[in-house]
Amino acid sequence: LRPSMRVQTSQPAAVRRMCITTVQGMIVGSKCFMGVMVPGHGKVHRACAARCISSGTPPILAVTDETGGAQYILLIGENGEQINGALAPMAAENVEITGNLERWGDWFVLKADPDGYRRIP
Repeated sequence: LRPSMRVQTSQPAAVRRMCITTVQGMIVGSKCFMGVMVPGHGKVHRACAARCISSGTPPILAVTDETGGAQYILLIGENGEQINGALAPMAAENVEITGNLERWGDWFVLKADPDGYRRIP
């Protein structure tokens, strides 16, 4: 993904609404976690992730599944809108989110109001 890419707010034809669910994971910039950059840890990672997200890089939730594998969920607002501005302050933090989980082609997408995100230790 290039930093100039924006989240497509219209749903693709192959949308599968899955369920309302609660997930826990870390909010990260998709650029770092999809191979453009090597994600770091601590303050440096948090600063980089916040800058990427605030500049328009689509935010994702990095989740560890029950087998220990990584899953990535695109984060958008309840109505499909970009929520980068609201998520930049939570970059590289662990959160719990309840929302509508959908599958858009190969992507999992979670629609939720960022005001309902809960930081977790």
